[in-house]
Amino acid sequence: MSIGKERIKRDIEALSTFNTTPGQGYTRFSYSEADRGARAYLMGQFDALGLSVSVDGVGNIRARLAGANRGAPAVMTGSHIDTVRHGGKYDGVVGLVCGLEVVRSFVEEGRKLIHPVEIVVFAEEEGSNFMVTMAGSKAMTGSFSVHDLKRLVNDEGVSMYETVRRFGLNPDRLAAEVIRAGELKAMIEVHIEQEQGAVLDEEKVSLGIVEAIAGIRTFSIEVEGGIQPCRRNPHAPAEEPHDGRCEDHRRAGRYRHKGGNLNNGGHDGENPL
Repeated sequence: MSIGKERIKRDIEALSTFNTTPGQGYTRFSYSEADRGARAYLMGQFDALGLSVSVDGVGNIRARLAGANRGAPAVMTGSHIDTVRHGGKYDGVVGLVCGLEVVRSFVEEGRKLIHPVEIVVFAEEEGSNFMVTMAGSKAMTGSFSVHDLKRLVNDEGVSMYETVRRFGLNPDRLAAEVIRAGELKAMIEVHIEQEQGAVLDEEKVSLGIVEAIAGIRTFSIEVEGGIQPCRRNPHAPAEEPHDGRCEDHRRAGRYRHKGGNLNNGGHDGENPL
């Protein structure tokens, strides 16, 4: 099986051009114009390979190469193309373009596998819009309903439901597009190691296989207080919310060192009344 390294590099570079913060990392939020451009590029690649493509109500893309046994469950591969603000070039994209190149090789060499192969592009994986990670895959697997999409809102107060509608999608059909039991045989994702602390690089190991994954729980903490600019009475009790937020971070740091737990603060903001 022949893999085209130069084509992988070409795909990565092509996707990196869809970026709203050139020169300051890579920013490509789901449902943005940059996202639309990246999707159009990928659709062109899928079409050139003759793949059967479907897009669900929140924008997850599934591009399918038929197998010899059309009734067999599919092997899925891929990742996401959305980013955090000022993110990296390779996160998510590597897993996607590697899967794309494997399918290209199957097509070029005329390989007919027993099982279908699907390339998946997950929408809204990073949570940059609505502060909830993996929203696309949660919707695809039935963990998120239309009601949940209406509940999630961005910084402008616009719901995920309304956002995907404005993007040209139909979230109301989501329930009919959920992956059903038995549809998939396996899922494989190539991932760059940036979130794993460069362990492979330090150990001089080129490839690792994940045996366990951290379970993520997200909490929203609201701290109330009063504004005391240049506190007139230095002996008055502190009421500023900054103090409480700092103490929250200190407590989280102490908790992090117990039992191998990890935590971080992902979004911090103020809302003066």
